[in-house]
Amino acid sequence: FSDQNRYAFYLLRNVESLKSIGIYLDDDEGVFYPDFILWTIDHEKKHTHIIFFDPKGERGMSSTKTFGVNQKVRLALKETGSPLDLLEKKLRSQHKKDITLHSFMILRDSSEKGKRMTFEEAQRELLASNVVRLDWHERDEKGQRSQLLEGKSYLDIIFAKIGLI
Repeated sequence: FSDQNRYAFYLLRNVESLKSIGIYLDDDEGVFYPDFILWTIDHEKKHTHIIFFDPKGERGMSSTKTFGVNQKVRLALKETGSPLDLLEKKLRSQHKKDITLHSFMILRDSSEKGKRMTFEEAQRELLASNVVRLDWHERDEKGQRSQLLEGKSYLDIIFAKIGLI
C-alpha cells in the first residue's frame, strides 16, 4: 500500500475453543468460527472491511449431505438474506458506519484442489466462491519457492477483490 496512513489493519486469531467470534449458519453445520479476522479501516473513504479467513483442506469445504461445497464456503457469496448479509446490515445499522463483511477460505498447500489451474479455471472454480490457495505466494508454508497466480499472491487477489488495491 502506497499510502500507509490511509489504512489501519487489525488481525485477530479467533480461537474456536473460546467461542470468540462466530457466525450462525442456515443449516445443520452450526456455527462458523473463522480462524482469523482482519479489520481494515480505510480512513480516506471512512469504510471498514471485516474479512473472515479460514484455512481448510478440501474436506473442510465439502458438505457430507449434498456432496458439494458446504455452508462455510457458500457464506462468502453473501446472497440476500444469508447470514453474512444479515450480519453486515445489522452492524451498519447499529454502528452507523460503512462496514462490509467478506469471507475467504484458504486451501492449504497439501490440497490438490486448484493446483496447476490456469487463471481462468481458478477464477471460475475457486475465486468465484472466495476460495484461494495458500501457495499462491512467493513462498509456501515451509518457506520453499511457490507459485503465483498470474503474478499475484493470494493476498493480492483478496485485497483486489474487496477493493483495497
